[in-house]
Amino acid sequence: MSQEKLRFFTLSFLLILSPALCRFVVEKNNLKVTSPDSIKGVYECAIGNFGVPQYGGTLVGTVAYPKSNQKACKSYNDFDISFKSKPGGLPTFVLIDRGGSILPFAQLDCFFTLKAWIAQQAGAAAILVADNKAEPLITMDTPEEDKSDADYLQNITIPSALITKSLGDSIKSALSGGDMVNMKLDWTESVPHPDERVEYELWTNSNDQCGKKCDTQIEFLKNFKGAAQILEKGGHTQFTPHYITWYCPEAFTLSKQCKSQCINHGRYCAPDPEQDFTKGYDGKDVVVQNLRQACVYRVMNETGKPWVWWDYVTDFAIRCPMKDKKYTKECADEIIKSLGEYNASLPCCDIISSSANCFFTLKAWIAQQAGAAAILVADNKAEPLITMDTPEEDKSDADYLQNITIPSALITKSLGDSIKSALSGGDMVNMKLDWTESVPHPDERVEYELWTNSNDQCGKKCDTQIEFLKNFKGAAQILEKGGHTQFTPHYITWYCPEAFTLSKQCKSQCINHGRYCAPDPEQDFTKGYDGKDVVVQNLRQACVYRVMNETGKPWVWWDYVTDFAIRCPMKDKKYTKECADEIIKSLDIDLKKVDKCIGDPDADVENPVLKAEQESQIGKGARGDVTILPTLVVNNRQYRGKLEKGAVLKAMCSGFEESTEPAICLTEDLNTNECLENNGGCWQDKAANITACRDTFRGRLCECPTVQGVKFSGDGYTHCKASGALHCGINNGGCWRETRGSYTYSACVDDHSNGCKCPLGFKGDGVKSCEGSNKVGTTKLSWSFLWFLIIAVGVAGLSGYAAYKYRIRRYMDAEIRGIMAQYMPLESQPNPRGPHMDI
Repeated sequence: MSQEKLRFFTLSFLLILSPALCRFVVEKNNLKVTSPDSIKGVYECAIGNFGVPQYGGTLVGTVAYPKSNQKACKSYNDFDISFKSKPGGLPTFVLIDRGGSILPFAQLDCFFTLKAWIAQQAGAAAILVADNKAEPLITMDTPEEDKSDADYLQNITIPSALITKSLGDSIKSALSGGDMVNMKLDWTESVPHPDERVEYELWTNSNDQCGKKCDTQIEFLKNFKGAAQILEKGGHTQFTPHYITWYCPEAFTLSKQCKSQCINHGRYCAPDPEQDFTKGYDGKDVVVQNLRQACVYRVMNETGKPWVWWDYVTDFAIRCPMKDKKYTKECADEIIKSLGEYNASLPCCDIISSSANCFFTLKAWIAQQAGAAAILVADNKAEPLITMDTPEEDKSDADYLQNITIPSALITKSLGDSIKSALSGGDMVNMKLDWTESVPHPDERVEYELWTNSNDQCGKKCDTQIEFLKNFKGAAQILEKGGHTQFTPHYITWYCPEAFTLSKQCKSQCINHGRYCAPDPEQDFTKGYDGKDVVVQNLRQACVYRVMNETGKPWVWWDYVTDFAIRCPMKDKKYTKECADEIIKSLDIDLKKVDKCIGDPDADVENPVLKAEQESQIGKGARGDVTILPTLVVNNRQYRGKLEKGAVLKAMCSGFEESTEPAICLTEDLNTNECLENNGGCWQDKAANITACRDTFRGRLCECPTVQGVKFSGDGYTHCKASGALHCGINNGGCWRETRGSYTYSACVDDHSNGCKCPLGFKGDGVKSCEGSNKVGTTKLSWSFLWFLIIAVGVAGLSGYAAYKYRIRRYMDAEIRGIMAQYMPLESQPNPRGPHMDI
């Protein structure tokens, strides 16, 4: 019994920490028929309660109504029918007949879910179920099938929609008349209009031993810190961190569980990190550290520097991990001191209720109003679990439906009975609901793609795209020229089904006999430019990139597309080959190579460039299919956010391996400059003007530096020490040094050793002190003795030089006298002839 209590107790704690909510909502949405003109318009549909609608996006496709198996209750393989699209083709939406029953899930012929599963297996991208009579639309629900027969339910991934009988009849009529019916399903979610300052909260936790979830959270804190601090310092955001705790029910405050996981007599609790009360840290340790982080924020917010919270929590995660037994007050206090200098309760209540007597939704609403955080509905009989759905209530009675916010779950009768039994026996039952997600890891070179379009008449989306191209061009070219990125532009096209290649729609929107198509810019075939004009210009842009990439200058693509957007707009009737060719020539691009790449748009052949684009459109690895324009893909992960220079550049900079970001990522606009304040909480030697603080895009790093070829080693936060040869030249290698009289003594040995050793005749640790005689152990000569040696050597040199000069002079005089004596008499020699002897 005690083990069961422990297990349930731990699960309950983790339930509270889960940030996601799980609820089922009945959705009515709109679909748009874009062609043919006879049924063009917006219609209401009801999204099914199974499959995976593409929330936040749109899906465009062409509708097909099978000639056989029109209720989709049998496999289409039996009829040799496939709805799978070819690469680059529009997805296929299969129109299916509902059947004969009016029940929401028990159809006369087969279940809605079976129809969807059969259509999905045949390659359909979505399923449209046409109602069998004129009536208000309902939500198609998951049936109560035997488990052995219902394993496919969890594998349904395509979206589904119930449409009215009249729309279904209109689509069938258009298809039978030879028209191609194109449709757009839209799940775009609206957001409230933001003001000029974003206010956001992060509900987080100091626990680092909860597995992948904790690792992901810590990695996010490190990577987002730089951007968060830039926004906060600039006054663009108001950030508030929060921490979830729960209280222990009064009846259990003296239990072992509450004592180990709560503070303040059970008022504030957190789960045991290791989910084991016998080892490691307790839940109460987590509560205290969470409280300390909250207090750091409060204190720094009062001083006008709330962004320091990011430094504290990231440093704590690095320096004080549980695995190293440093998850302590002492470790936290060291970080607080290095950075300069602090209650929350969230009650939870789970309700067990029966699934009879009233609607599921009403049960959830009543429980939520009573303060429940989640509702568990115990089934009333042993049967396979079904999805709890929203009922068809009168509008006056069902206004509460849109206000239900708590998650709900249907549990088996046996589990419900077990929980009730445990509660009646005085045990506390705890549970965890988990909705965790994972993210990929970036490499050191950013590879990114931009799926774009030359069309400039699609409204706000096109305006935003063109503005982005203009503003981002400079940064993109710097990154590409420096070899920091590998950029590839892409263009979406679709192919026209073979049965419709001769239709008006395909002829005006496609090239190469229906192989490569784009929608009409004005969505009107009678005026302006056609879809095929867009395809050709897209192809030209792709060819410009290919030609310049072969010459080693792929960044010229940015010049071409921005110049084309400015000089050749559709509104000025300049969206032509002639205008494009002028730009190509002005940029010194080989026009002949570009034209050769484009080929003949009217030929009945494949275009290798566009064919490759269609194949690239299909998702590979972690990247899904590209269906939305524009789409930015960074390191094979689709970017979701505002298409704006600053936002995109920050996303790309975060794709570089830490500390390898190029200079453009460390500019003043992106760099946090944290080292300017309190040295970023890192080690520094003020006397030698050396610091371990280094600013990066993600924020400051505390890493021991290398100065003048000397490597410092240490943790970068509290100490760094010079090591290796020449380290004595920098702050004496951190060793003891002292001048006594005219002599200087040092414990630093300038070789590859890292320690400090007192000189000969001295004793001590070599770092703080060395004690010994003044007359021994010198490691350096005094300056007076050194000058004496210099002067003595100088005098000796001058004396030797003078003696050398004197000897040379005397020798030369003697030689000269001897030579002269041979040619003329000297006064010292006798004259044998006497005066005037020759006269």
